[in-house]
Amino acid sequence: MSNSGESLTVTEMSDLREAIKAKYRTYQSLDRDRFPDFEYNSNRANYQPLKESFEVEFYEIRKIDRINNALHVPSTNTLALLFTNPDFIPGKKILNTCQSYAKGPSTLVANEANMGVAQAKPAISRNGALVLAGVVVGAALLIYQTTQQASPGSQLIIHRPYHDQIVPRQLLAEGRVTGLDTVWVVVRAIGRGQYWVQPPIGVEATGKWLGRIYIGSVDKGDIGVRSQIRAFGRPAIALQEGQILTSWPEADYASETIEVVRGTE
Repeated sequence: MSNSGESLTVTEMSDLREAIKAKYRTYQSLDRDRFPDFEYNSNRANYQPLKESFEVEFYEIRKIDRINNALHVPSTNTLALLFTNPDFIPGKKILNTCQSYAKGPSTLVANEANMGVAQAKPAISRNGALVLAGVVVGAALLIYQTTQQASPGSQLIIHRPYHDQIVPRQLLAEGRVTGLDTVWVVVRAIGRGQYWVQPPIGVEATGKWLGRIYIGSVDKGDIGVRSQIRAFGRPAIALQEGQILTSWPEADYASETIEVVRGTE
C-alpha cells in the first residue's frame, strides 16, 4: 500500500476496504452485540458500529487523546461513500486514519502534543505487512481483553444511544461496566440547568446494562433540542428516579458524555 497521504490506486483502495472489514471482524469476535453484521451499502446509518470501532481502536485501545491528535475518524457518510463509490478517495487525514485503523499504530496518528517530525520508514514487503498487521491486531486484542478484565470498574461505557443520534422521547440506553450492580443515567438538555435522574438500571452478570430512559417531555417544543447523557455508578449521594439535580452527580464511576438530538417520535 502506498504511504499515507499519497493517491492510491484502485487496487490499493480495494485492499484498504478489505483490510478495514477484516479489522472490524476482530471487534465482532469480542462483542457481536456491540459490533453486529451489517450491509456495506449506501445506507450511512449502517456504518455506526464500524465508526464506533474506529473510536474504540484509537481512544480506548491505543489511548490516543481525543482532542490533541492528528486523527480524523471518518463519519458514517464518509464510510458509506468509501464502500459504495469505487471512485471515492477520502482526504489525507481520513485516509491516514483508515490505514492506521486497518494496519496498526502509526506515527501519523500519534498525539500532536508528543509528535516530532514524522520520520520516513523503509518500505516493507506485502507479506511482511500482513504479518505485521496480524501481530498488531493480536496485541491490540490482548491489551483490550486485559484492560477489561484486569481493571474492573475502570470504565463505564455507553454503547447506545450513539453520539449525535436522533432519538425519540423514550428509548433504551445500553452499555457495559465491571464491578457494579446498578447504573444511574442522568440527562441534561443543553442550555438548561436541570439534570434529570432516570430510572435505575440493573447490571447483568456479563457486565451489560440495558434500561429505558427519557429525553425531554411530551411537549413538542423539545423536538430538535440537544441533550447530554451520562451514566454513573456508586454516586456519592443516593439518587432517586425523577430527581432533578443542578449538576452532574459525583460518583466512583462516570461515563463519557453522549449528545443526542430529540426527534419527533
